[in-house]
Amino acid sequence: MLIDEADVYIRQRGHDIDHNAVVASFLRTLEYFHGLLFLTTNRVNDVDDAISSRCIATIVYEPPVPEAARRIWKVLAEQFDVKLSDKLINDLVRQFDGISGRDIKELLKLSAKWCRQKEVKPSLKVFVSCSQFRGM
Repeated sequence: MLIDEADVYIRQRGHDIDHNAVVASFLRTLEYFHGLLFLTTNRVNDVDDAISSRCIATIVYEPPVPEAARRIWKVLAEQFDVKLSDKLINDLVRQFDGISGRDIKELLKLSAKWCRQKEVKPSLKVFVSCSQFRGM
């Protein structure tokens, strides 16, 4: 079973009694669960210790290395029908070093929509401008 974005169930307990009850209930449910459970979160530093202690394995995805990022830019550009030159892709990889595949995807989607709306070609300047809305 997969619980995507499981933050509400696995976030560290604190002063919010309602949230604490959700985590405690989830912990009780885990004790009786007989199967394989995948939980996803972007908040790896905010997982409750009791939840972490019940995990058999943890997989951490690091940001892609430059060559992998280059492939992600190319594949997603084709998927979204955005024309990016090899030079622009190289510039994007350098400019946005260390961002996740998801960030690449969302930045590409946002920039493509902006370019279509303004009827301009994709450029590094456009991507840098749009990146501010992604907090990059």
